[in-house]
Amino acid sequence: MNSFCGLGDVVVAYPEYDKVTRLTRPLAWEFTKYCLSVKPPGDFVEPRFFAIDRLQRWLDYIVIVDYRADIDEFQYRRYGPGLFRYTGFDMTGRLVSDFDSEVGRLFERLYRQCVAEKVVIHSEHERVHSRYDCHWHRVMCPLRDGARIAVVACSLPFS
Repeated sequence: MNSFCGLGDVVVAYPEYDKVTRLTRPLAWEFTKYCLSVKPPGDFVEPRFFAIDRLQRWLDYIVIVDYRADIDEFQYRRYGPGLFRYTGFDMTGRLVSDFDSEVGRLFERLYRQCVAEKVVIHSEHERVHSRYDCHWHRVMCPLRDGARIAVVACSLPFS
């Protein structure tokens, strides 16, 4: 587990090898357990496990970012409607680098780590861009669908 300064307190945990038995919020922990149950250790999860019908419980807060090798960046394929309601903006189709801030750079590093190490990552930090005061809990899971590499994340705001 790591902690970073600058954004306020940022906590990063690696549930596959940290001794994490329960994360601070039940909905985040449930998504983490789901990811761990479908993802083989040291490998990507198969896309069938992240079909819309399997994600109903978290769907409003699901983010999917595709790795674009042609530009070496991550691009939002999905930015859940619950996130839009909470933040006031939609990142669908935009690049992670469009968040030209400390939190944007943090997530770019975490997405890169998630796919490079094929590991589930949990992070927590205070609000930076959202319109409401909250703490964000995000669980990231690496996915590969043929040649497409992506990160599926559940990003949950808590007041």
